[in-house]
Amino acid sequence: MVVIAGAGYSGLLCAKKLKERGVKVRVFDFREPGGELLVFTKISEFREHYGKFVDEMNYALSEIEVEKGCVVSTNPVKVLTPRGIEIINDSAVIATGAVDCNPWTYGKRPPGVFSPETAIKLIAYGYSIGRRILLAGEDKILDLLETVLGRKCEVERTKATEGYGEGGGRGE
Repeated sequence: MVVIAGAGYSGLLCAKKLKERGVKVRVFDFREPGGELLVFTKISEFREHYGKFVDEMNYALSEIEVEKGCVVSTNPVKVLTPRGIEIINDSAVIATGAVDCNPWTYGKRPPGVFSPETAIKLIAYGYSIGRRILLAGEDKILDLLETVLGRKCEVERTKATEGYGEGGGRGE
């Protein structure tokens, strides 16, 4: 048996493929299935962009049972479930999904600086992230975010200035 921690896109599709190959699978997630993609699709522009992935997830969900739980250890696999700690002596896949790197700023959590993922989540849940926004970088997702933010905010755009210099360190 394989235990998959995370019922987002990667976890569900991994479970579906393993099940198709005859492997017994248990999928756990501490939230609802669907991961960040379902949050992002609360915003129409992102729904258009991520819709095909959500359709794939929904198809996988029709074949995969997701249990409420949080994997707290992988050797052995320990899962915190509503019934308590469950120890599973089998393989584990940690499917945490794809998330943005933290923005290139000083400090761990500077006020008012968000990764695109965090900004999208806050907006999807109805929060305002500010009245004047600076988006740094070039990316299709940032283009969509600029469109959404532009409805209620003043948005400025700049190219990202970070890069890697000699020796693999950050440069300007």
